[in-house]
Amino acid sequence: MEEKLLDLHADKSCYILIGGKKKTNELRKQLEKKPLTLYGLNIKEKEKEKYLGDLIHSSGNTASVHATIDDRHGKIVSFIVQSRSIIDDCR
Repeated sequence: MEEKLLDLHADKSCYILIGGKKKTNELRKQLEKKPLTLYGLNIKEKEKEKYLGDLIHSSGNTASVHATIDDRHGKIVSFIVQSRSIIDDCR
């Protein structure tokens, strides 16, 4: 990172555990004992996170697709409402 003059933001960084319940629970126990750190700060775990426009969900691909569709559906509905109000207001 230093060679490319890039900087990491510890407060924006997170991790997502994806896999079976047994394995993720084992990893969580290990992370309680020895947490992931970046610049000396603990990194937090998230259930879902947006990456390149898609949501990645800890429950796997199916949940990721559903979360992405739900997120985009809300945006599309608001765009439709805004467009309709602009069209209806014919000054």
